[in-house]
Amino acid sequence: MPKTEEILVPDLGDFDKVEVTEVLVEVDQNITSNENIITVETDKASIDVPSDKTGKIHSVKVKVGDYIMLEMFVEEAESVGGVYNNLFMKNYVTAILKKQWGENISKFEGMTLPGGVTLNGRQLIDDAKEEIEREIEKLRNEYDNPPNFFVG
Repeated sequence: MPKTEEILVPDLGDFDKVEVTEVLVEVDQNITSNENIITVETDKASIDVPSDKTGKIHSVKVKVGDYIMLEMFVEEAESVGGVYNNLFMKNYVTAILKKQWGENISKFEGMTLPGGVTLNGRQLIDDAKEEIEREIEKLRNEYDNPPNFFVG
């Protein structure tokens, strides 16, 4: 799933709030950077507000007649990319957090909680270390380029 980013109304000058007079985009519409997305009106002028992102409009949070504050969230654009949706990153970060959690509860090693659950932080740490090593090995085997050797 693509990453969702916010599009903010930029600083338009010495105005506390502006009124939306026209919404120029719709949900599922593809937009490019610098494409106008809304028109706002101040006491002095009518201003087209461009997008600072390229992508697909996921949702529109304003309608004609709304007053918005500067730097306010207006739309969500799905951008291309996705380090947050990378399976390696998810597994690796989960293993790191598991190791940290194990280190935190290892202070209470052997304590029995209501319901008969016994804390075992050492086991969590060991499991997490194995998962981290497995993910690093997977990274090296699947994503890393082989070293270049120079003979000369």
